[in-house]
Amino acid sequence: MTTRTISSLMELNNFIQSADASRLIVIDFYADWCGPCRFIAPVYEDLANQYRNASFFKVNVDHSRDIMQAYGVRAMPTFVILKNKNEVGRIQGANEAALRDTIQRFYTATPTNPHAATMAEKVILQTFVPYCQQAKYYGDIVYKTLARSVIPEDKIIEASTIDGKLNDMALTHNLLDWFKNEFFEWCDTPKCETCGERSERGKDLLAVPKKEETDYGATRVEVYECKKCKKEVRFPRYNNPAKLLETRLGRCGEWANCFTLIANAMGLEARFILDTSDHVWTEVYDRQGQRWVHCDPCENIIDKPLIYEKGWNKKLMFVVAYGIDHVCDVTWRYVMDSKATAARRAVRLETFNSFIRKLSLRQLGEVPESVKKEFALRRLRELFEMLDFELKKAKIASNGHFGGRISGNEEWRKQRAEFKDEFNPVIINCPENSSEKIFEVTYNCAKNEYQITGRDSVEGFDKLMYECKNVMRKEESDWKMTYLCRKNGTDEGVITWYFDTHKRPVKKCSIKVEGRQIYDNARLDMMLCAGDTCTQIKGDKFEAENLTGDVIKVSAIMSRGSSENAFQHAQLFRCAIDDTNAPHLQISIEFE
Repeated sequence: MTTRTISSLMELNNFIQSADASRLIVIDFYADWCGPCRFIAPVYEDLANQYRNASFFKVNVDHSRDIMQAYGVRAMPTFVILKNKNEVGRIQGANEAALRDTIQRFYTATPTNPHAATMAEKVILQTFVPYCQQAKYYGDIVYKTLARSVIPEDKIIEASTIDGKLNDMALTHNLLDWFKNEFFEWCDTPKCETCGERSERGKDLLAVPKKEETDYGATRVEVYECKKCKKEVRFPRYNNPAKLLETRLGRCGEWANCFTLIANAMGLEARFILDTSDHVWTEVYDRQGQRWVHCDPCENIIDKPLIYEKGWNKKLMFVVAYGIDHVCDVTWRYVMDSKATAARRAVRLETFNSFIRKLSLRQLGEVPESVKKEFALRRLRELFEMLDFELKKAKIASNGHFGGRISGNEEWRKQRAEFKDEFNPVIINCPENSSEKIFEVTYNCAKNEYQITGRDSVEGFDKLMYECKNVMRKEESDWKMTYLCRKNGTDEGVITWYFDTHKRPVKKCSIKVEGRQIYDNARLDMMLCAGDTCTQIKGDKFEAENLTGDVIKVSAIMSRGSSENAFQHAQLFRCAIDDTNAPHLQISIEFE
């Protein structure tokens, strides 16, 4: 059992209320800037792996004040231990012996029901159910007949016939090419039905679906405004593939749904693939190769399953396949780091597998015994394929080329964090010569340039950073201002400068920061870490003396905010675009 970070009191209370009477709950209250918290963190992870019938939670007190106040926590780290909804122990400080002793005293090894889903898990699992009904459409004779009526069948079959036999993969390639380039249309924003102009993306407004929209599965209707005539433009997100044969436009959901029906209509065996990190696609069964093959109609690509993780930079959690007569977990095919993927999941593996098996049995229904045997045989082949894939992952990663996303405009892809950025971490080496007593790095946001003592200037805000996660440099052409902020659509931005002091004793580290701006309820936390201690940087000027260790790290964390512009509510180095003289960051290290 791995640890889980909790962000709200409601989330924590849901876990506590759903836990069975035998389950021990351990809560670690910590702060990123707390040295003892970092010291005890690996121990806490080991305990979570050792005591499997206990839930180990982590609460960042800087991000979850409501939980901190509810439990009366004032010092970090503090460990609160609960059982059967009651507090049975509390340890303040990084006291490993006391923590182990308290856990051992109240721990029960045998759970009431080890695989029963908790309330929080049930909420997640319920989201997988509706797609079962959608998959039934793909085998419906009426739906398949409608699909074949719009396909240039003779032309595609002729192009897909090799040595007198219809080839599954050739047919898939040709269907994809026709579907992408001739049949279906991508829709960032819909056209106005009145004047034909393209509408513009507004404030993510939604409308109540009309009856004629819900009749075709549209539970969500987006609302836009026409740039020309200013009229409201509705965009129903239809889930009925027969309706999509008529509308012929949409985003990845509509593309995968409609193409999966078309592939089945042409005699292929195709299934709908759900990625819970907000993408969908298709898999087609290659009867010649006896395996399921990745197929993305939006991108017009086949058999590149790692493109999402390696090319689009997606953090996958669950990837589930929905066939006409089965449901199965195929996450393994699309990820390189299985352990990291498992850590992101909010449902226990055994619980999830049990749920998927039940869904699959329901989907299988009353089918002939021969179909059941074929399904079992294919699943066995998939298991062997999975084992083989695990052995080949390193080679695949080094040899493969993984491009970024092409469907959707660049702004939309960046908002979804599916636009691949290149970042190389940098360690700033301080001078080793004892005669050089002061080393200084400055950054000017208007010039987007670093100046370093005795070295050439470096252009690019991230080119001297050790860590740069979800942060961008933004220019406001209307206000003539520039600053660093989070990328749109992300919850947290983190940047770090890493100085290697080469074990030279540091007399003092001075930091000056200009242009820290916070709006609404946003947070901008800065800290200096050296040795095993971290100190928050408050105000425009900061000094720390007699630092220990051979590394100094200066970090900034941007989070929270409100409305659709929350990403820019925490700003660092805000300045006028023409303010190219004074530095907006100055880090000065003075050696003994």
